[in-house]
Amino acid sequence: MAKVKINERTVEGLQLEIDHHKKDKQSALRDNDALRQENMMLKELLTDITSRDECWNDTVETKTLLWRLKNMLNNLN
Repeated sequence: MAKVKINERTVEGLQLEIDHHKKDKQSALRDNDALRQENMMLKELLTDITSRDECWNDTVETKTLLWRLKNMLNNLN
């Protein structure tokens, strides 16, 4: 009789541990989705910024910055 209660407690403990890991997994998936969404928004913003050449001056500094931004965008894709 006592052995059955020990096994039941063990199963209950393992079930609680499984539930805890399921919650952790769901939290990690939500965080991952949020980061993915933020990443997509940043890529879209970077694409918009670099695609409009009329916004940029013809100075060396701005052309260098534009080139670096376009290069970073290409590396992200």
